Amino acid sequence: MKVNSQQDALLDRGGNPTLRELLDRMAFSPANGHINLSGARMILQKASYGSRLREELIERHGRDETLILLTRLGYRAGVEDAEFVRASWPYLNLGDAFTAGTRLHAMCGMVRVETVFNDFDFKKGKFAAEFIWHDGVEGGEYCKHHGTTDQPVCWGQLGYASGYASFYLDKLVVYKEVQCVATGSPHCRIVGKTAESWGDDDEFVQLYRQEILPARRSSVKRPPIGHRFATNPTTSERTHKPSVLLAPVKAQLDEAASINLPVLITGPEGSGKRAAAKFLHHTRFGHGAALHWLSAFELDAEQLGMRLTTKPKGSTKGASGQTFVLEDVERLSDQAQQVLIEMLSAPAGPLSEQTRLIATSRRTSSELAQSSTLRAGLYFRLSVLSISMPSLSGREDILKLAGEILRIVSERHNRQAPRLTDDAKTYLSNRRFPGNLPEIEALLTAALFRTSRQQSIDAATLRRSAIEPTSNEDLPASLKAEIDRAIFRGSLSIDALNEHIYRAAISAAGNNLSRAARLLSISRAQFSYRLSRRS
Repeated sequence: MKVNSQQDALLDRGGNPTLRELLDRMAFSPANGHINLSGARMILQKASYGSRLREELIERHGRDETLILLTRLGYRAGVEDAEFVRASWPYLNLGDAFTAGTRLHAMCGMVRVETVFNDFDFKKGKFAAEFIWHDGVEGGEYCKHHGTTDQPVCWGQLGYASGYASFYLDKLVVYKEVQCVATGSPHCRIVGKTAESWGDDDEFVQLYRQEILPARRSSVKRPPIGHRFATNPTTSERTHKPSVLLAPVKAQLDEAASINLPVLITGPEGSGKRAAAKFLHHTRFGHGAALHWLSAFELDAEQLGMRLTTKPKGSTKGASGQTFVLEDVERLSDQAQQVLIEMLSAPAGPLSEQTRLIATSRRTSSELAQSSTLRAGLYFRLSVLSISMPSLSGREDILKLAGEILRIVSERHNRQAPRLTDDAKTYLSNRRFPGNLPEIEALLTAALFRTSRQQSIDAATLRRSAIEPTSNEDLPASLKAEIDRAIFRGSLSIDALNEHIYRAAISAAGNNLSRAARLLSISRAQFSYRLSRRS
């Protein structure tokens, strides 16, 4: 097998078996249609197979069921690889065997793993770890075919890590993905702990015990099909106190919580729409009631009707009622919008006192009112209670929000929160943060790791930690000058200019419409609509 000469030395790094030892035990027999690793049969296939499988499963069974299935398969694969390493290298040091999972994943082309820390004590059953995933196949393939999303997507890889670690600790270990390339992060970051360290009430621990562990699958009652059991919103939207994150709209939220009508929450990506929806749900029904997250893009009319007619059930904590959060509502198909209009119009429909509907959109309310993709009848029914989440550039409490984010990030990494110096506060106050909450969280996390423990963060550290987004707000001077000359000559055709832009973007993206849309800084749905309007 050919290996890049510059990377040859890396094959011997880490514990045993090293990557070189694993490669030495790999046997290719193309004439017989076999690939073997130390006697175990392997296969070689394109990475797009897994991405297409995910798409088919989501289309047929929905996102929730697909998340559970892929995580379960990953967990089982992790356990089997752990068993395989112990059987193939029976005299191997237990610590080496434990870390061999990262090298197996790398050799199979799944991901390159960078260890932040990996603390384990097999005798005491203690474990805590954090890893950075570079070029992971699940996140990379998702971005390639769909662009970015607001949810981590590396379900199978997370399950694998949990299964492999659980085998060696002889107890349940649960990994969580706290950063994902599919959400716009430069890499994926995972944190692993034992189930007891996370706590019995942790939603991921419950997911693994009820749905993932093979021994318990048959005896546990499945949650409702519409319940997104364990998606992993960003820390900024999961843990900030309403007094900080939701302060600009707190009065509107309090009013909406007391009225039994659908709510429309608008705002740019990362502005806190999910946190606002959770606040409304918990205020009305309590923390034990079911909260269902639905992606409008993934639902057809039949699926939407089935989800919204799910009957609310009491929880183990005594709460009753349920909330459906319909994300990116303008991406519903026309038929699904008609179904929703009929449900909202029915005097005794499924959306009763015990069921609340919340719709969200990254567009503003005025943009939705003028949108050609959202029916006016649906917009007016949803906009009676409308809440607009401001972007960070429109907030005056940025320093208070930054302090809360820094505290939470520091707690997550077992560090004392550093102090922000005066020049750091000035830097944060003057920065626009077009990426909103995920951007400021990434900035403060990076700054935290560039700062020695219990010290302050200054402006210089923040500048070194900043990830500068590519600006698309203005045109290059040369292009503007050429457009001005064309207008002056009377030779500019808007239709011809748009057609050239569309063709150039499609060509640059290799005929991938999702990628072409990202090049133009618009959604795939917007791009498809504009293409369909061409004469």
